[in-house]
Amino acid sequence: MKKFLLLSLLVSGALLSGCTGKTTPAATDKTDQAPGVESKQGDTTKSGTLVKQGAKYYIKSPAGVMDEVETYSVDFESYVDKQVTVTGQYSGDTLFVGVIE
Repeated sequence: MKKFLLLSLLVSGALLSGCTGKTTPAATDKTDQAPGVESKQGDTTKSGTLVKQGAKYYIKSPAGVMDEVETYSVDFESYVDKQVTVTGQYSGDTLFVGVIE
């Protein structure tokens, strides 16, 4: 019985030793993201109503979601409370707009 137990341990140890040292690459495919997770790389286009609250501007989607937007090149003031489509790039949670239509 001791020989069988010792043999079992040696065989299982040999089999399991092949499992160490293997790593799996990090997932980079967008299909691995949870549904509804928005990519914040590259250009992003959003449509909705441009809203001003205090000194900040937001684009309000038809579903009521408000995303903060900023710009260095567009005059948002003339678009407040109008339906717009903006294109820009994210920095953190803020969309920096380069084009507004």
